[in-house]
Amino acid sequence: MVALPDRKPFSLLGGIVTCGLLLVTAFVLVKSLRPAQNNLASVVSYDTIRSRVVARGRVEPDGGVIKIAAPVGSTVASLAVKSGDWVKPNQILAYLNQYPEMQARLQLAQSRVQELEAKIKHEQALNQISVRQARSQVQQIDRPQALQIEAQEAVVRRLEIERTQAVQARDRHNQLYQQGAISRQEIDQKSLVVSQATENLSQAKATLAQLISARSTTLDSAQTSVEQATAQFALINQGLATAQQEQALAASQLEQAIIRAKQPGQVLQILTQPGEAVNAQGILTLGNTQRMVAVAEVFETDVNLIRLGQKAQITSPALAQSLTGQVVQVGQLVFKNDILGDDPTARTNARVVEVTLKLDQSQPVAQLSNMQVDVEIELEPPPSGKES
Repeated sequence: MVALPDRKPFSLLGGIVTCGLLLVTAFVLVKSLRPAQNNLASVVSYDTIRSRVVARGRVEPDGGVIKIAAPVGSTVASLAVKSGDWVKPNQILAYLNQYPEMQARLQLAQSRVQELEAKIKHEQALNQISVRQARSQVQQIDRPQALQIEAQEAVVRRLEIERTQAVQARDRHNQLYQQGAISRQEIDQKSLVVSQATENLSQAKATLAQLISARSTTLDSAQTSVEQATAQFALINQGLATAQQEQALAASQLEQAIIRAKQPGQVLQILTQPGEAVNAQGILTLGNTQRMVAVAEVFETDVNLIRLGQKAQITSPALAQSLTGQVVQVGQLVFKNDILGDDPTARTNARVVEVTLKLDQSQPVAQLSNMQVDVEIELEPPPSGKES
């Protein structure tokens, strides 16, 4: 029997060559098909690639949950509201422990102001009486004095005329005496008349000056009385202004011991009970639960797909049925996500942007502020001819 040659080495070598040829052929085929695959991906419809953005979120009142704070370390004396109450702007929510002391200070300041106001009213009446008396005194004295002055001025004018005439007569007689027509005795008599007329005029002028001075003194005295009364009244008014400033300060300090609502809302939670010291968390929280919103934490890589007005569905195991809403605000800040789900494989250090959605129905979640929800935002397809 003739032995056949062993072909095993040749079969193995042929297999290796065949595999190499197959790999080269596959590589060429893949290389040639890749552009076609890219072109295919570019024409796939938008809805097939991405039709929605999914994110975790929370529901909260429109405007957020507002913490009503007070100076840290102060003590709450009493609360004026309870959880669930609706409050109006400027409504009192709580009183701090310094309220009774500040109230007593304000009452004391108010009493001081009232006392000064009553005193001013009394002093004003006295001032008006003093002014009237001074003016009455002027009227009673000034008019007669004025008449006396007028009469005395007439006397002075008459005496001035008489003296002028006496001087003229003396001068004429002096000329006659020089001519020898009259005696020396007559000249002396005329000179005596001039001297008497001069003396009478001097006395009349002195009397006139006394009358004028007396009248001026009377007027000055009346004016001084008015000025003194006015000055005293001004000092009292100055004291009132100081007391009013103290009252305003006491009112401001009292207001600091009163905690008021700055805007309308519902009391969501009481954080500090009467007798407890206020800490950083504040006294209570408020929120406008009549208008609820959902705040979705959208991944920063997806936020460029979000547009105002996009529709969304909001779901949660706590809700009997899903809610609807629309995007009304896209945040401007990227931060680490705060809402974590139960999935252990979920991204726990994701960078997200808050997107606010106005809910079409607020009532189902009005009492569920900060509830975790799942949000699905429907995306609008891009314009035709453009890649997504």
